[in-house]
Amino acid sequence: MSEKTLKIVITGGSGFIGKWLINLLPKNWSCVVLGQKKEIHHIKFQNNKIKYIFTDYSINDLKGKIENFDAMVHLAGIRTGPESFLGYNRNIEIAANILAWRNGTPRNIVAA
Repeated sequence: MSEKTLKIVITGGSGFIGKWLINLLPKNWSCVVLGQKKEIHHIKFQNNKIKYIFTDYSINDLKGKIENFDAMVHLAGIRTGPESFLGYNRNIEIAANILAWRNGTPRNIVAA
């Protein structure tokens, strides 16, 4: 009996925690990374080449980017300092847009 192939979407997969997570995924799982770095097209990780899709994380931009996935891990965020509330607000906006885009689909995994 073969193992089930899962399709995982990871926001922030090009960041520190995202890279570690992707390297821990089983090799037979399909992974797509959503991110805000325009210059990236594919990401090479230890187990395989991962598809990278640029997004600005607006609801309109997220629509149609990826459909039919089994789970999402939300790790995207902007680094902030103690004097910067703009970054905090943007991180909340990104999380809210992702949840609105998926419309409460139970397959979401949200990590903040």
